[in-house]
Amino acid sequence: MERDRKVSIATQLIVRFTSLGLLTLLGLSFIVYFVAKAAILDRTFEQLTSVRETKRTQVTDFFSDQIATIEVMASLPVITNSLQAYDSTYLQGVTSSAYDSVNQVYHPYLAKIKETYGLYDLFLVNLAGDIIYTVVHEPDFATNLVDGPYSDQNIAEAYREGLKSNTIVDFDHYAPSNGDPASFVSSPIRNSVGNVIGVLIGQIPLDEINAITQERTGLGESGETYLVGSDYLMRSDSRFSEESTVLKLKVETLGVEEALVGSSGTQIIDDYRGVPVLSSYSSLQVGNITFAILSEMDVAEALQPVVRLRNIIILITLFISVIIAGVTYLIAQRFISPIKQIQANLNNLSRGNLQMDHEITARKDELGDMIQALKTVVRGLHETADFATAIGEGNLEQEYQALGEEDTLGSVLIKMRDQLLQNRNDAQLRGWSTQGLTLFTDTLRNAQDIEELSNQVLKQLVNYLEISQGAIFLVEEEGNKTVLHMKACYAYQRQKFINKSIPAGDGVIGQAYLEKETIYLTEVPTDYADIRSGLGGSQPSAILVIPLLIEDTVEGILELASFTVLEDHQISFVEKVAESIASALRNARINTQTHRLLMESQEQAEMMQAQEEEMRQNMEELSATQEEMHRKEKAYLEKIEKLEAQLATEGKS
Repeated sequence: MERDRKVSIATQLIVRFTSLGLLTLLGLSFIVYFVAKAAILDRTFEQLTSVRETKRTQVTDFFSDQIATIEVMASLPVITNSLQAYDSTYLQGVTSSAYDSVNQVYHPYLAKIKETYGLYDLFLVNLAGDIIYTVVHEPDFATNLVDGPYSDQNIAEAYREGLKSNTIVDFDHYAPSNGDPASFVSSPIRNSVGNVIGVLIGQIPLDEINAITQERTGLGESGETYLVGSDYLMRSDSRFSEESTVLKLKVETLGVEEALVGSSGTQIIDDYRGVPVLSSYSSLQVGNITFAILSEMDVAEALQPVVRLRNIIILITLFISVIIAGVTYLIAQRFISPIKQIQANLNNLSRGNLQMDHEITARKDELGDMIQALKTVVRGLHETADFATAIGEGNLEQEYQALGEEDTLGSVLIKMRDQLLQNRNDAQLRGWSTQGLTLFTDTLRNAQDIEELSNQVLKQLVNYLEISQGAIFLVEEEGNKTVLHMKACYAYQRQKFINKSIPAGDGVIGQAYLEKETIYLTEVPTDYADIRSGLGGSQPSAILVIPLLIEDTVEGILELASFTVLEDHQISFVEKVAESIASALRNARINTQTHRLLMESQEQAEMMQAQEEEMRQNMEELSATQEEMHRKEKAYLEKIEKLEAQLATEGKS
């Protein structure tokens, strides 16, 4: 019984060396796994939140633009005149010649307006609720929204609210459009004296919303962004469904419930497919409508790097454990006495003591090599422990030398350190980029006109990038020629280049306009530009020219010059800012055009009012003249009667 319980030294060495290696590797593995997992989850949640906020802003701006557009359209004279013309002939029938004559005059203008503003359909509704005109002519045409067949549809709500003010109604199944989801925006139409004479209604296309939510930049292979209404039904299509899911698929996840009560946050939840996802959610308010907007990515995809790292660590642990056990067994069988000395030191190691308290005599054989290997392992464990401790404390610049080319553990730790360092640097660059985009978004939003927008954003961009000089050129038409006119210029000494214009196609600026591509020069011609700063006159080392491009249309050109070479992340950041500048410039142009149209409409209204007043005065003068003529005519008739009576009397006598 005693001999059965006896354990050999070789067995003990195998168990203890293997246990020590496993414990060390498992400890490091757990540290690496959880640190890497936490870092990747944080990075992915930040990325999802950034995507969600970008989409949230885009969707909000889309609906706001729809409301603003329908308001401007309702104030146009062509809308007011067409409503009055159609309404005057509607009772004669929509197939009458009178109605057809009006339709031939106004339909081309109204159809053009519908196409220009990207609406699915455009409706004119009179005060009685009759749909007296539509562009598309679906079954709702010539019906009544008060007591007609579609009075219970959301278009009727748009009509009722549109009599009071500008409004937008939520998506619902719309029978005249084959039951497809439809949302409507409406605005009252007023005559020249400000009285409401009807309602202008626009049918919003669902494709525009899908185009925003289904753009997948930053969402990987499994990510998506979608909208959910207060009834928990989708308001945008799911990318995982071949059929439309709008108003069909119900989503009652935790993220949707939190968002619909006004909360924002990030969590790991099961999505509507039952798949675990990283979810970033928030509420989105459009008028009286509340949506939930969510950006999500499958957990499996987000944690793929961690899974790969875990598998590598497991393989390394098993491999090293087998090597340790085999070597220990062979040595123990041949060298019991030295192994006992080694065993004493290994006992210390098994207790976590890395000091070799029992001196081992040096040997010039395999056992000597093992002794040296033990010392190397102890030294390596010291270095590995110090290295792991430094990583745990966030010191990613800690130097660490692998034991050799085949040092798998050392190589993995160095790769882990390098990956964590790269992740930190990437996070810093993303933070720099995100902060900059937020700064420029506020500047673009608060700018009052194109000139202020150009000057402010250029000044901030030059200062934020810490470069030498920048300029913004805007596209303008001079006769039948396209030129690029310098709108703003900023440098260290704030030199202003006024009234500088470049024909399209001339130089680097003109080339960027024609090619619609970014141009980056590091070999700058000596006569390209002369930047004067506090350092004196000097040529720039790098030139960056980026077209301000939106929807394949160049709104202008951004030119930057620097004494130092620009990094890739700086160029990428400037390209993103350029997209925002282009969008802001287009919006500013549209606002300017809209303001001009509104002013022209007001001037026409004032002119008509003056003409009406002049006609009223003329009518009053004409009426007074007629009364005076009647009075004189009556007096002449009385005189004639008296003369006739007098003549008659004289004849009798």
